Parts: sequence; C-alpha cells; structure tokens
Amino acid sequence: MDEKKVLTRKEFISIMRISEPKAQELLNSKDFYPSFKVGRRTLINAELLQKWLNEQCLKYENR
Repeated sequence: MDEKKVLTRKEFISIMRISEPKAQELLNSKDFYPSFKVGRRTLINAELLQKWLNEQCLKYENR
C-alpha cells in the first residue's frame, strides 16, 4: 500500500508536469472533480484524478 491516495497541490503539479497557473485553473474549474478542500489546503484524490484523466483522453479520442 505504498501508492498515495491523496496528492498535495505540489505533488499534483509535479506529476502532471504543469505550471502553477495551469494547476490553479484546473483546481478552480467546476469540471475538475478530483480536488477537495481540507481547511485551507487543496488536496487531490489520486484515484479520481486517474479517472478524470481517462475521461479527458476519451473526449479527444472520440472527436
């Protein structure tokens, strides 16, 4: 069980290889459901992130 269930904002940016402004844009988007708040911290559910990424790929595949 060494795979993380929840990612921090910094880990999310590193894994996705995106800039801070792009991360902020995604995290503020209503369509980006893997993120949630705990107090003032924004966290990302790793399992839901993978599901969201798969959905994004399918959108482009079906164009």
